[in-house]
Amino acid sequence: MLKRVIASLICFIMVLSIVVVVKPKSASALAGFPIFKYQGQVLNPLDLKYNPTDEIIFPQVVKATDHIANPLGTYYLYYAPHDAPGGINLAYSDSLNGPWTEYEANPLISNVWSPNYSVSHVSSPYMIWNDAAQKFYMYYHGENTTTRIASTLDGINFTYEQKALGTSDFVGLMETSYAKVFKYTIPSKNNTYIMLLMGNTTANKRNIYLAWSNDGLSWTTQKNPLITSNASEGTNLSGPTYFPWNGKHYVAYHASSGNVHITEVGANFDLENHLGILHDSDDVIDRGRTASANFVYDGEDLYMFYEQGDRLGGVLAYAKMDPNAVEPIDEIPPLPPGPFKYFNDDMNKYSRGWSKLVNGPGSVTQDSGNVKIIDSSTGFSTYLLKTDFSPMVGAFTVEYRAKVNTANTLNEFTIRSGNYQIGLYLKHGTQGTAQNKASSPSKTTTLDTTVYHDYRVIVHANYTYDLYIDGQLAWAGAASLGTGGNVMKIGGDTTPIADITLDHVKMGSGEIIPGTAMINAVSPVDVNTYVNVAPTLPSTVSVTYSDESVETLPVAWDTLTPDQYAAEGTFTLQGTVAGTALRAEAHITVGATPAAIVSFEPKLVTTAVGSAPVLPTHVTALYDNQSQKSHPVIWDTVAPSQYAQAGSFVVYGSVEGTDVRAEAQVTVNPNPVIVSINPVGVLTTKGIPPELPSVVTAVYDDQSTSSQSVTWDLVDASQYAAAGSFVVNGDVAGTSIRAVANITVTETPAVILSIEPVAVSTTTGVAPILPTVVTAVYDNQLTSQLQVVWDTITPTLYGQVGGFVVHGSVSGTTLQATANVTVTASPNNGENPDDSTDDTSNGSGSGGGVISVPVKEEPKDPNTSTVTIQDLDMAKAIEGATNGTISLGVPAESTTKKLVIQVPVALLDKADANQVKQIAFQAGASKVILPIQALKQQAGTDAKNIQVVVTNVEQGALSEQVRASIGSGSVFDFDLQVDGKSTKNLSAEGARIAINYTLKPGESPEKVIVSYVSASGKLEVLVNGAYNAATGQVEFTTAQLGNYALFYKDVTFQDISEVSWAQASIDALAAREIIRGRSEASFVPNNPVTRAEFVTLLMRAFGLDGEQAASNAFSDIDQEDWYYSSTAAAKQLGIVSGREDGSFGAEDEISRQDMAVMAYRTLLALNASLQTNAGSKVFDDSADISDYAAEAVSAMQKAGIIEGSDGSFMPSDSTTRAQAAVIIYRLLNALK
Repeated sequence: MLKRVIASLICFIMVLSIVVVVKPKSASALAGFPIFKYQGQVLNPLDLKYNPTDEIIFPQVVKATDHIANPLGTYYLYYAPHDAPGGINLAYSDSLNGPWTEYEANPLISNVWSPNYSVSHVSSPYMIWNDAAQKFYMYYHGENTTTRIASTLDGINFTYEQKALGTSDFVGLMETSYAKVFKYTIPSKNNTYIMLLMGNTTANKRNIYLAWSNDGLSWTTQKNPLITSNASEGTNLSGPTYFPWNGKHYVAYHASSGNVHITEVGANFDLENHLGILHDSDDVIDRGRTASANFVYDGEDLYMFYEQGDRLGGVLAYAKMDPNAVEPIDEIPPLPPGPFKYFNDDMNKYSRGWSKLVNGPGSVTQDSGNVKIIDSSTGFSTYLLKTDFSPMVGAFTVEYRAKVNTANTLNEFTIRSGNYQIGLYLKHGTQGTAQNKASSPSKTTTLDTTVYHDYRVIVHANYTYDLYIDGQLAWAGAASLGTGGNVMKIGGDTTPIADITLDHVKMGSGEIIPGTAMINAVSPVDVNTYVNVAPTLPSTVSVTYSDESVETLPVAWDTLTPDQYAAEGTFTLQGTVAGTALRAEAHITVGATPAAIVSFEPKLVTTAVGSAPVLPTHVTALYDNQSQKSHPVIWDTVAPSQYAQAGSFVVYGSVEGTDVRAEAQVTVNPNPVIVSINPVGVLTTKGIPPELPSVVTAVYDDQSTSSQSVTWDLVDASQYAAAGSFVVNGDVAGTSIRAVANITVTETPAVILSIEPVAVSTTTGVAPILPTVVTAVYDNQLTSQLQVVWDTITPTLYGQVGGFVVHGSVSGTTLQATANVTVTASPNNGENPDDSTDDTSNGSGSGGGVISVPVKEEPKDPNTSTVTIQDLDMAKAIEGATNGTISLGVPAESTTKKLVIQVPVALLDKADANQVKQIAFQAGASKVILPIQALKQQAGTDAKNIQVVVTNVEQGALSEQVRASIGSGSVFDFDLQVDGKSTKNLSAEGARIAINYTLKPGESPEKVIVSYVSASGKLEVLVNGAYNAATGQVEFTTAQLGNYALFYKDVTFQDISEVSWAQASIDALAAREIIRGRSEASFVPNNPVTRAEFVTLLMRAFGLDGEQAASNAFSDIDQEDWYYSSTAAAKQLGIVSGREDGSFGAEDEISRQDMAVMAYRTLLALNASLQTNAGSKVFDDSADISDYAAEAVSAMQKAGIIEGSDGSFMPSDSTTRAQAAVIIYRLLNALK
C-alpha cells in the first residue's frame, strides 16, 4: 500500500510539473525521420483492476476490426507487467487517442497454464495475424529464456500452440525475450515472417537478434547478433521493432541511454548502420526513459505507443508524428518493366514519393489505391507535389490516369523548369474538356472527364507537346507556357477550384508514342539438367521492344519428351510468347549423373578437460568417381559431459545434399596439474624488509612450467631484526601448494658480484618467454632472486635459426642480466601440412611463427604506417599456425603512432578453410587477437578488405579528467574497419588484446589496470584486465573496440598491513572499483560481510549486475533497497535462493559456507570450470558443513579458492571483508 501511495504522489508531482512548466517536446535528432510529439498517458497501473506489481510494459496496438467480427473496440491494446506473476492483458478503444477501457477478466494469459507450463511470469506480448493459419498468433516470453506462442480468433480467448524458441537456439545466451514478429520476406531467406528479439549474453550484454519463419511456428535463428550496442547507446539494447521508412529497412529499439535508437539493416538484414536517436526521451515527461516503441498507422497518421519511465515503475504513454514534419514513406516498389523509367507510381501510397501543399480548406487524402485532391476555395491553393523533383531535359513523356469529380472545377497538371512549362487542365463534365491553358486555351478537346482516362503528354525536344487520350491523339503542337522554378504539381490554384481522383502517374525519357513499340527480340534462356532428370523451365522470358524498353512476359513451352534428356548433350526447346510471332528458346544442357558422396574423411580434434572442442567448419567428401571436395558441415550438439573428463568420443555432422554423416574424433586431454613450486632465495640486511618476488615458477605434472602470481604471508619486523635466516610462505593462484621463500639476513649489506645468466629456447617466429627473476650472486657467496626488466626483443632476432643475447636491468645494481636465447627451426618449417587431416586443438596460444610484414608509410601522413597482408604472407602464417591461431606481425621499430593492417576478405576465407580459428595481429607493443568468424561476420558478403587499426593516442588528445586519472599511463585506440568503415563491436567472443607494460620500481602487478575511455571521456574499468608477469604484458578481452587506457592505480588502505595475506587481493579489487573502503584510508578488513554485500560484490566483479534483472521476490527486500538489482540478478541466475520462509536475510552476516555456495554457483552460472587438485585434504570439520554446502565447499577447496585455517573450514563463522576479497580475487584469477 505504501508503495502505491508513493507512486501516486510521484505521478501527481509529474503531472503538476507538466501543467505548470513543461511544454511537450517533439523529440528526434535524425534528419529525414519522423518527429513525435507527446500526447499523454495511455494506462497507469495504479488505475487498473489487475495490477500485481505497480508496473506495466511492452504495449502493442492491433486494429481489431481488420480480422475480428464485433470486437469490443476498434483497437485492442495488449500489455503486461514484467515482474512475477506478469500476465498478458487487454484494453480496448475506438480511437488511438483513447480513452482505453481495461478488459474486465484480465489477465488473458497467466504464468501458469496447465499442462503446458508453470513459470514465474509471462510478459512482452506481441500479436500478428497469420494469413495461412487464418488466426492471430500471440508471441510472449515466460521465463526470460523462452518465447512462446498462443493462438486466438477473437483476441481474447487463446489456445496454447508451442515454444517458438529459447536460449538453446542461440550461442552463449541466458535470455531470449521481448520478441516481435513482422510479415517481411528477406530476399536471401525466402521466408514469410521475421522475429526481432533481445538476447542477453552470459556476459550480461543485451543485443538484438534475428529469426525467420515460413509459418510463424517453426523458427530459424541467426546465431550472431543482428545489432550490438555502440558507445552512445550503452551496454544494453532491447524492445526491437521493424521500421520501414523511405524505401529502406530499419530496426528501432531502446537502449541503456533511455532513448529509442534506430539502425539501418538493409533489405537482407545484413547491415548494421547505427544512425542515432529516433526519439529522445524527455527528462520530465518521460522521466528519462522511452522504451518498447510500437508504431501504429491510422490512415496517414503515425502513432508511437511506448513505456514511459523506469521499467520497475513504468506506465504506458503515446506520441504522434508531427504532420508538418516528415511524411511516412513505406517501401517503394520497384519499377515495372517498360519504357517509363523515371518513375511509375500506382498511387497506392502517395507519400512514398509525393508531398502535399494544403492552404485553407483544401485536402489531399489517400483513398484506397487512389489519391483525392480537393481545392474548395478560390482564395487558396491545394496541390500534390512530386518530392525532390528533378525535371527532365529534352524530349520526355508523362502519363496521368485520372477523373474529375465535381462540377465547376478546373484541375491542373503542371510540369515546370527553367526550360519549359507543360500544362494540362481538365474541366468537369460528360462534355468536359482537356486543354493546354487554364483560360483562353489554344488546344482543347471534348470528352467525359467524370470517368478515368489515360492522359499521355508527349513533350518534344523543342518543348512543344502533344496529348494522347487512351492511346488516341487528341491535339498536337501546344507551346510551352513559360519557365520557372522546378515543380511537378497536380491540383487547384488560387483562382480555379479542383476535385480530382488520381490513379496513376508515370514518366519516362523520349517520345513514348502509344502503340508504336513492337517486340524486337526474345532473350533465350539457359537451363541445365542431368540425364533422365526433366529440366525445370522458367515461366517467363525477357522481351525487348523497338523503343529499347524491356519487359518480362509469360511463355508457353512446346511439349518436352523424356527421350530429349535421356542422354548427355544439348538441345533447344521453343516456346510461344503472346503478342509476337518471335519464338522463345531454351538452350538445355544435359549432363552426366552427378557423382555421389560415399564418405567423409574423419576429422581429428583435441581439447582439454572442461573446454568445448573447436570443430572444423568444413569436411572433405570422397565421391564414387574418386574425386574430392570440401563442404560446410553442421555438427551435432556436444554435451559438456562429453568433455568433462579425459578420454575420447565421436561427434557426427550433417552436410547438405547427402545422408552420409561426417565424423570428428575428439580426444580430451587432462589439464596439467601443478605438482610443485620452485623455492626462491632472497637476501636482505638486518633491519631492511626483504624484497620478495611477485611471481614464482610452478612445475606441472607434464614437466612444463609457468610463472604464477604469489601473495606472500606477512613478514614480521622481528624476523629480519638480526642476522640469520627464516622462511616465508605464499599463496599461488590455481593451487593449494604454497610457495617458499628462503630469506637470508646478513649483518652488513652484501654486494652483488654477478648475475647468473639464463638460457632460453624458442622456435623460429615465436617470441622467447624470458624469466621475470634472475639469480644474483653476492660477495658473501650467498644468492638471491631479483626481478628483472628485459630489453625489447625485435621479431627479426627470432625470425631465423640461430642464437642471440638479451640484456636486462636489475634493481639495486648496475650489472646487467643476460639471457642466451637459442632459436631452433619451427616444427612446420619446410613442411606441407596434410590437408586431409585436421589436428585442431583448443588453446589461446599466440600462434606459431609470427610472419613479419613490411610497412609502408603513408606519404600524406608520416604518423601512419600501412601494412597489406599478401597471399604469400597468409600462406606462411597458415603453415605456421599453432592451436588454430596464426600470427601476423610488424616489427616494433617500424611502427608509427598509427598502424593500419589490411587483410583482404578472400584471405580470411582461405584461413577459415584451413581451420584457422583466430588471427593474432602483432603491432609493436600491442597484440590484438580476433576470431576469424567475427571478422567474416563483420565483412559480410560484399566487403573486400578488413583493416585492423592501432593508434597510440597522444596525451594532448585526452580530456583533462582522463589525463589526471591515468598519470603517465598510455591510451591506445583499437579499431576494426570494413572497407574503411569503422565497426566498434564484435561478436560475444570478442577480441583479446595484450600490450607491453614495464613495471616501475615499487609498482605491484595487481594495481595495473585497463579502462575503456568512453566518448564522453569517462573511464570504465575492465575487470578482466590484468598484468601477466610471464609475458610482461597487460591482457584483456573485450567485445567493444575503441580507446583503452593502461595505467597504474595506486589504491591502498592504511589498515590492511595486519592482513598481509589479503593485501594484494584487496588492492587489486579496489583498483578495479569492485570493493570500496569505509573511507579513503580505512578498509576495516576484519569486519564481517553481510549477505547483501557479498552478493553485490560477486555481481559487480563478474559483470552480472545488469539493469534488467528479473523480479526480486524475497519478502525482506524492497525495490528501493540499494542491493535490490544485485539480489534479483543473482536469484535469476540461480546464485541465491533465499531461505525457507521466503526471506533473504540481506543484512545478516554471511557464513563461510554460504559464501562458498554463492561463489560456486556463480561459477556454474558462468559455465566456468576450475582446475582441481585431486590430492586436496578434506577439512577436519567437514562433518559440520551443511548438506546444501558440501559440494560447493569441496569443489572450491579442490580448486584452491578456499583453504581454511589449521585444517578446519569453520563453516558457520562469519566471513570477514578481507576473506571475501581474497575469495573473489582468486575466482577472477581462476577464470582468466
